[in-house]
Amino acid sequence: MLALGSAHAQRISVSGLERSGDGNKFELCATIEAQDLAVSTEAGYRLVFSIDDGRQRLLLPEIEYMGGLRSRYEHRREVLSNLSATTPYKIFRKVKRDRTYTTDYNISMPYEAWMTEAAIYYNLYRYVGSGLRLVASGIMPALDRSKPVYSDSQLRLAMTDYVVPEHYAKRRTAVFKLDTTFPLVKSAELDGLMSSASARHPIKIERIHITAYGSPDGKFNDNDRFAQSRAEATERYITTTYPHTGAEIRVSWVAEDWDGLTKAVEADTLMPNRNKVLSTIVASLDREPDAREWLVKTIDDRRSYNYLLENIYPALRRTELEASYLLPDFNDQQAAQLLPTNPEQLSPQELYRVAMLSPEGSDERRHSRKRHPQRNHVFLP
Repeated sequence: MLALGSAHAQRISVSGLERSGDGNKFELCATIEAQDLAVSTEAGYRLVFSIDDGRQRLLLPEIEYMGGLRSRYEHRREVLSNLSATTPYKIFRKVKRDRTYTTDYNISMPYEAWMTEAAIYYNLYRYVGSGLRLVASGIMPALDRSKPVYSDSQLRLAMTDYVVPEHYAKRRTAVFKLDTTFPLVKSAELDGLMSSASARHPIKIERIHITAYGSPDGKFNDNDRFAQSRAEATERYITTTYPHTGAEIRVSWVAEDWDGLTKAVEADTLMPNRNKVLSTIVASLDREPDAREWLVKTIDDRRSYNYLLENIYPALRRTELEASYLLPDFNDQQAAQLLPTNPEQLSPQELYRVAMLSPEGSDERRHSRKRHPQRNHVFLP
C-alpha cells in the first residue's frame, strides 16, 4: 500500500496496483482510499495520475474530493466559461472528514510501445481560491506484473498476424517549460501548438494545466504568493492571446520546489558540500520550509547556500504549461501526406491504411515500419 500526502493531515492510499497489456490495450487497476480529508465546504482535493517515460506523457482521469460550495463553484465556472472540460473518473461531493471514500480505479486505453517502460506518477492538489496548490507528488512503486505487459518477442508468438488495429481517439500531451520572463517573451513552440487549433487540420485542445514553481529562498508565504501570481499571470496571457481554444484551464503552483532542488543538487558535481546539503534536506523534510532553509544556510558559513542562490535557484523559478489535445482523424490521402514528415500525428489504423494502399518496398511501408517497428508483424503484412 502506498500513502499519498500523509504529511498534510489527509490520508490517501493506493493498493492492489496492477497494469497489463496484450499489444492492443493497456490497462491500469488500483483501489484508492481517502480518509481524514479536512475539506471545508469551499475547499477540496484533486488527485491526478499520469503515465510518463521521460519523453511522452499521458494524463489519466482524475479523482476529485470536494466540499459542497466548491462543487457548485466548479460546476458554475465550467458552465459560464463554456469550457470543454474533461470528465473526472469520479467526484466525491460534500466530503466529510469522518468518512472513507473508496474508488476502484480501472482504466483501459490503446497500447503504445512507450508505455511498457513508463512509470506511473501522481500529483495531489488542494483547491485554494480559484487555483490549485500542489501538496504531494511522486512516482508509484514497481507495479505488480502478475498480468504482464508482453514483450516484443512474446507478442510475435501470442498474436495473430495482420490484425487490423482498432480506431481510437488520438490524444496527446505536450509540456512547455517557460522561464520567469514569460509571458513577456513568447514561446514559439507553444504558439505553434495553439495556432494549430485553427489550422487546416485543426487539433482540439481539451485541457491546459499551468503550474508555477518557486525556489526555496526567502519566506515561504512570500514564495507561495509569488508562485500563485506567476501562474495566474500565465493564465491571463493564454486566455487573451489564444481566446479561440475553448480549453479547460487549470492553474496550480508550488511555493518552493524542494524536489527540484534535490534533483539539481544531485546532478551538480561542482556543488560545494553537496552530500551535506542533500543529507540536511532529507533529514529536515518534516520541518517547516523556513526552518529547513535556515538549516541549509548554516552549512559552511553560507558558502553552499550562496552557490544555490547563484547557480541553482534561478532555474527552479519557472512556469510549466501542460496541454492535452486531440488530433483530428485523417483520410487516406491526408495520412499519406503526413507520413514522411509527421508520422506521430497518425494512429496505428491510419498507418495501416496507408501501408495497405502501398506496394511492398515503397516509402510508405518503410515509413510505417519506422514509426511502429514493434508492430510490423501485427499491422503490416
